[in-house]
Amino acid sequence: MSQILFEFHLDKTGKNLFYPISSLSNLMSLTKNYFMIKRKEIRSLEPSELMDLRMAMIAFQDSGGYYELAGYHGLPKHYCPHQDPVLFLAWHRYYIYKFEQGLREINSNVSLPYWDWTNKATFANSIAPAHADQTFIDPTGTKRDNPLYSSDIYDKTRKTNRKPLQLRGSLISARSLVDFALGNKTPTLPAIGRKLLPPHGSVHTGVGGDFSNSDLAAYDPLFWSHHANVDRQWAIWQSHNPDPAGQFLEDELRGFNGVRVRNVVQYQTLLGYEYDNLTYVIEPPHHRVILQINGANMPMQSLIVEVFLQQIDNNKKVSAGIFGIFGMGDMTGHMHHQMLFDQYHDITEALNRLDLHAKNIDPQKDVSFEIRDTHGNLLTNEILKYNNLTIEETTVELR
Repeated sequence: MSQILFEFHLDKTGKNLFYPISSLSNLMSLTKNYFMIKRKEIRSLEPSELMDLRMAMIAFQDSGGYYELAGYHGLPKHYCPHQDPVLFLAWHRYYIYKFEQGLREINSNVSLPYWDWTNKATFANSIAPAHADQTFIDPTGTKRDNPLYSSDIYDKTRKTNRKPLQLRGSLISARSLVDFALGNKTPTLPAIGRKLLPPHGSVHTGVGGDFSNSDLAAYDPLFWSHHANVDRQWAIWQSHNPDPAGQFLEDELRGFNGVRVRNVVQYQTLLGYEYDNLTYVIEPPHHRVILQINGANMPMQSLIVEVFLQQIDNNKKVSAGIFGIFGMGDMTGHMHHQMLFDQYHDITEALNRLDLHAKNIDPQKDVSFEIRDTHGNLLTNEILKYNNLTIEETTVELR
């Protein structure tokens, strides 16, 4: 016996009317309208939405589920695959989805907000108040610790901390690299993963403290909104590019039994969420000059790197901005080979300020680095090993 599905409407008199659903696509459309989770920017949440989020977070932390899931990223389980550009995107997409589901089991009205650190409001005001305020007033009028500000680390010996060092510079660098990732010709999933990994790392190191430590970063509640923003950047790229193809779609996401890359690519239909907007505006100049550090060895500790250009006429070094490298943490027993990656840095503004052209720069001779740890201590340059430096001139525009 065949089955006929019906959709429900109200006519002008308020009476119930039922019409047959003509296709599966119509059914999926209805399902989307009624059940799709919408993720919003953290600063756009209504007061009631922020309160729901905070109360759900407190309950999730009190249940222990928060700490169990946070331990997947670094200590104690070390499942996070930063060494692979596809798995970096896919694993974190499913990871923050599971976190969001944990919150929604407590309150189904809650969704995971993203922190858009490419927004100029972030440059001016730093971390959003929802995550920066140390306390809040709960619905009973009681003053409580803000669960979005910090949480216990894995062994409950202390709470997470943030120690911003060069945060604004790190955010400016990260924004320019997202321009490069989304506005440059980046046709494959591995390529966009490689280009989104560096700006993501600059934000981690700029916020500092435990947020810059891969072993502990996921215990900081800011982690989830940060990675929701990275996931949104991938979603923006997806809206301008065809569905990916490749053997990597069958790669498994470590720690999530049987879940593969292909299970998370179509996030709207397979995971049931969407973003409030996928708009990204690349501001002038659209002609960019990108310094590329090729084949770098991923350090254990996170680094803040200031770039200097040699000023040809007076032989002085001039700062060309900073970027951060998110170290891989204590991966003893979890990695069997050195992780290599490519780092990018936009030097357009510095060249314009010095009235220099990219063709006049020899990156091997005219580029140098000053490297510090996330506490500000100067380190030797030997800590950052790489194959070579190159310079790419490119046009960035969202196609």
